[in-house]
Amino acid sequence: MLANRKHPNLEDRKFEHRFFIRRITRFSKEVLDENKELSEKILEFLADWIKHHTFEEDQDYKKYL
Repeated sequence: MLANRKHPNLEDRKFEHRFFIRRITRFSKEVLDENKELSEKILEFLADWIKHHTFEEDQDYKKYL
């Protein structure tokens, strides 16, 4: 959708989403490989990322919709 609207920060947004996926993948691997209890750490990361991304980063999308 953003590519169709020629969003100027599209590559930055793609990078942020790839970073998000890498972090979640790493957390999951740590839990599986080392049987670590990371649920609190994962939830904190998810909450912070979603809050920041949704309420700050995604706000500039409005003008392209």
